[in-house]
Amino acid sequence: MTDPTLSEEALTYRAAYEDQLRTRVVPGAAGYRAVERVGPIVRKTRLTGPGFIGYRDLGGLDGAELDDFIATQRDHFTALGQSVEWKHHGHDRPADLQQRLAAAGFVPDERETVLVGPVEPPGPVRRISVASRALAPALAALPKRPQETTLWALRRLAITGTRPRSFSHGDPPDRP
Repeated sequence: MTDPTLSEEALTYRAAYEDQLRTRVVPGAAGYRAVERVGPIVRKTRLTGPGFIGYRDLGGLDGAELDDFIATQRDHFTALGQSVEWKHHGHDRPADLQQRLAAAGFVPDERETVLVGPVEPPGPVRRISVASRALAPALAALPKRPQETTLWALRRLAITGTRPRSFSHGDPPDRP
């Protein structure tokens, strides 16, 4: 899908992210009872803790057919006594997917930001996880210095990046 607000470079990076990560299935991944393709999604059922639903697109599912598909996935995890996270990105279609997830009982989690861009590290690389949207302004305020390509890419994409939203159904066992 073309987004007129993004550059060709940003669209290329988004496509690479979607191709390489959104539908990745790792057979025998530790901690999972099952990682399987179910129609257009990848459904990850953990041994313990919340399940996960990821996808690149929903293969044209829409209307009542999509509502039934969402309910089937919700019911799969409910029958196992597990909560589930349905990872939704702002550019996903159909446009009313957020509303359909909410109607099926999914509750939006805090927004997240995916940062994707060229990286040519000037030295050792340390991977960090940013779990809070509150940190985005700090990333955006990072100084832009040519030798710090990684930080520059993070700063630029913190401002223009795609922001996925997770929708969860049920309470994970470790939450009140």
